[in-house]
This record gives sequence, structure tokens and C-alpha cells, in this order.
Amino acid sequence: MMHVKLAVSILFLAAGTVAVLTMLYVMGRAEKKISPGAMRNTHRVMGVIFAISLLLLAWIGARFVGAMGDGMSLRAVFHAVFAVSLFAVLLMKILIVKFYRELMRFVPTMGLIVFALAFVVFSTSAGFHFARDLRSGPSAMIGEGEDAEGGEDTEGGSSPAETVVAGGEVAAKTGVAAKTRSMPDGDVKAGRAIFNNKCVGCHNVDSRKSLFGPSLLGLMKLEALRSSGEVPTPERVQAQIVNPTGTMPAFTTFSKKEMNNLLAYLGTL
Repeated sequence: MMHVKLAVSILFLAAGTVAVLTMLYVMGRAEKKISPGAMRNTHRVMGVIFAISLLLLAWIGARFVGAMGDGMSLRAVFHAVFAVSLFAVLLMKILIVKFYRELMRFVPTMGLIVFALAFVVFSTSAGFHFARDLRSGPSAMIGEGEDAEGGEDTEGGSSPAETVVAGGEVAAKTGVAAKTRSMPDGDVKAGRAIFNNKCVGCHNVDSRKSLFGPSLLGLMKLEALRSSGEVPTPERVQAQIVNPTGTMPAFTTFSKKEMNNLLAYLGTL
């Protein structure tokens, strides 16, 4: 899902860029080497692609906001606010073009505002993740739900058992004793309720298919966590929840009891 969002986000920004450039060409250049009619048609087509991409991203974002609730990071909150503002300005622009043409003089300015907001929306989400992953190196850009060859996990369940280490050598990850994977005492039913409230929108627990994050089916049986490459233990799973690596938001408001309940449930998957 993250790869789909990134692809749509790039299309969204590209369409917006072409749309604003064609508008500037038609309205801001006295000498035109390209037919203004052709540029207007291009502007309309790019505008439609921009709007469709925005609707798709809004659907993905609404699912994410619904799943995260109060657990959203400050960056995600700003992203959502700018996205709503973008919707509002774009809607007003469309209404003026379609029904209130006496106000057409404001449309070019509103188009520039729409593009500026689109750039900010892109930068605070897909752009942020892309820049961070690029800085982290090629390995960080592999999707959490895919292996290095681009395929999904097999039904066998475990993530790759080998990892590249210094010097280019490959070392097999070893399992740990069962006692180190035993989960803390907790109410599994209460933990399931917490998971369904906070986590189910991003993680599957009944299949290997990835959503926004990797499937958690058989989490404690994995040889390594995809987020950190470490052997899954209750302590490491809790650390990923509270201070996560990757694109996962942090959940820092759980009480000790709530965390134990959630971990107890995760241990049953």
C-alpha cells in the first residue's frame, strides 16, 4: 500500500506541476510559441488527473487517520490540515470556474495556492519518507511487506533468515530460546480491543498481505522484525510501538497494563 501511495503521490505532484506551468504559460507570457489552445487542453487534462489523484490519496489518508486516531504524529497532523486546506481551495476554484465566473480574476491566484498546498502536502508525507529512505540507503527503500526481490512473504511465514553484514558476508540469523519470546501476562481480549482500535487499519493479522505496515501474522515466530532486523521479543516489539523505526507512528500513551494486554494479544497471532 505504501508503494501505491508513493506512486499516486508522484503522479499527483507531477500533474499539479504541469497544470500550473501551462497556466503560467498561457496567462503570463506575451509571446507564445505553442498554441494557447493546446496548452489550455493540457491544463484541463492535468487538472483532472490531479483531482483524481487527490481523491485517491484522500481515501488512503482517511483510512490512516481513522486507524491512528489520537496516535498521529505532529507531522501527520500538519499533513492532514494542509490536505484539508487544499481540498477547500480547490473546491472554491472549481465552483468559481463552473458557476461564479464573475470572480474568474481570482482563479489564477487560487491555482497557485492549490499548487503550493499540494507541494506542502507531498513534502510532509511521501516526500519526507522518500528523502529519509534515500538518506538511509537502498536497503531502507525495500517495502516492509516485501523481500529484497520485490515479492511478498510466502505462506511459510518467516521473514528472510539471512542478512547482509559488514564486508559483504552473509550471516544466518539464529532463533532465540522460547523463554525469551514469552509474552507478559495480560488480558488477550482487552489487547485485541486495543489492536482493533489503534492498529488494525495498518496491519493484517489473518493473512500475509501488507497494508500500510507489514502483516503481524505469526509475529513472535518470525526470525527477525522487518522494522529493525532484530529477533522479536516482547521488549523489542514494545520498543517498536513506543519509539518506532520506519514509517510507523509512535504510540506513547499506553499505560503499562494496556501495553501488556496488547503484547499478550500479539503473542497469540
